[in-house]
Amino acid sequence: MARTIASEYNINTGKLNNPLKIALVSDLHQRDPEDAVNLIAANNPDLILVAGDIIERYAPNANKKYMNSTVKIPLRRRFFLSTVYYINHTVTAFTKMLTSFTEDNSFALFRELSDIAPVYAAPGNHEQLFLPEDYKFFDEYNIKMLENADEAVEINGERIIIGGLENPIDRKWFRSFVKKRGFKILICHYPEYYEKFFKKRKINVIVSGHAHGGQVHIKGKALYSPGQGFFPKYTNGVYDNRLVVSAGCSNTVAVPRINNPREIVIINLT
Repeated sequence: MARTIASEYNINTGKLNNPLKIALVSDLHQRDPEDAVNLIAANNPDLILVAGDIIERYAPNANKKYMNSTVKIPLRRRFFLSTVYYINHTVTAFTKMLTSFTEDNSFALFRELSDIAPVYAAPGNHEQLFLPEDYKFFDEYNIKMLENADEAVEINGERIIIGGLENPIDRKWFRSFVKKRGFKILICHYPEYYEKFFKKRKINVIVSGHAHGGQVHIKGKALYSPGQGFFPKYTNGVYDNRLVVSAGCSNTVAVPRINNPREIVIINLT
């Protein structure tokens, strides 16, 4: 498999007095983090955002929880996604035996990133719960895991409000977050939420993962992503000058990534 690349984007927000460099990483899925860490360290970011699916943590009745999530799913798509869900987890169980797929990789990523810059994260669909030892680890390395929560931070003389969304959305928290004054960044694993929940809201930057870059690119078009289906719209890159989607650092399905390298993202806010 090709090595991880760093994709770099410039976003002129018109809201900041000082530039801010952000590294975005997502969808490691407990694979080897070395490429991602080295690329992020080489870019010397001011802030690191983690958009979910780093650790594999599953809750009871996880498939039912996903199907009853905030985004309503038509019956035919429910059946299709349910089938894909079980196939995917079968493949994941098999690949665990063949690849370096361990919790240690996930903890190594967080630990090494914490030495580079402040780290803020939100959970993905594979992180349906965290164990007490996970929270202890986050506290020890000052990893801010935001689960329908937000925190204000000052970086480069700028006051930034960083929010992290968990599925299902806590609507009361989200309304409160949107109303806050200041430059707002939202970490949301699911780019398909953009049009329904975020597009008309006053959020300056949204970062996501989940789509795995659309898995296969044919003539520049992505083929499929979870949550969006075939020929997805939001897979990797910048949309509307504020939604940034990472193609992710791993692969968790039987179909290989084609013309779609693993990536970390560098965002230059000006």
